[in-house]
Amino acid sequence: MVKLKTYNLTNMSFFSNILLFTIAILLFAVLALPLILLGLLVAIIYLGHKIYKSIKSGIRKLKTKKVKIEDISSNGEVEVKYSKTLPIEEIKEDSAVISVHTRDLNLENNNNNNNNIDKAKEEKLKTEKSLSDLDKEQFINYLVEQGLTLKDNILYYLDKSVYPIYKKSYPINNIIRLYEKKPEEDTIILGLKGAPYNPKFIYSIPTAESKERMNIDELKDYIINI
Repeated sequence: MVKLKTYNLTNMSFFSNILLFTIAILLFAVLALPLILLGLLVAIIYLGHKIYKSIKSGIRKLKTKKVKIEDISSNGEVEVKYSKTLPIEEIKEDSAVISVHTRDLNLENNNNNNNNIDKAKEEKLKTEKSLSDLDKEQFINYLVEQGLTLKDNILYYLDKSVYPIYKKSYPINNIIRLYEKKPEEDTIILGLKGAPYNPKFIYSIPTAESKERMNIDELKDYIINI
């Protein structure tokens, strides 16, 4: 017959009891530690959120309120007064007015600048035209002195009517523009280089043979001595 051997906890040694107690504590710590960490995390998040809201609220109050401190009130106490916060709609309207005003100022400045540029160009064109007219007048006087005839504001060379042109210098590409629209006169007389009252070269070009633009080499066939 097999005999079963039994053990009584009360008969266990003191060290066995300590070991069991330690194991129980470790099991409890292992099971409770995640819950404790989770609770700490939730508490940190909650406190951080509260601090953030408090700071944000304080900044908003500083932005929307101005403190006015009067020296002494009627009862001898210092009074602190807060100015009213402007409504958002009013701020938007003011911003819109400033924006429109700035845009109008920019447009006005641009218009003034454009007007100044246009005036400068106009003055330059007037000056160039005046100089061109003066050169032409002096060139006509020179041709009259050389024997051409001026009658009823029309210049004649022998029996041919003349369209006078003076050019102070050669163009870069050696192509001279004689006219924009073909003249009705019989002959084009071109004075080149020198001065309008004493040109270095004189060319007599029949209008029928002329072109709006002619090369210097083409003009050599029409050079004359008056």
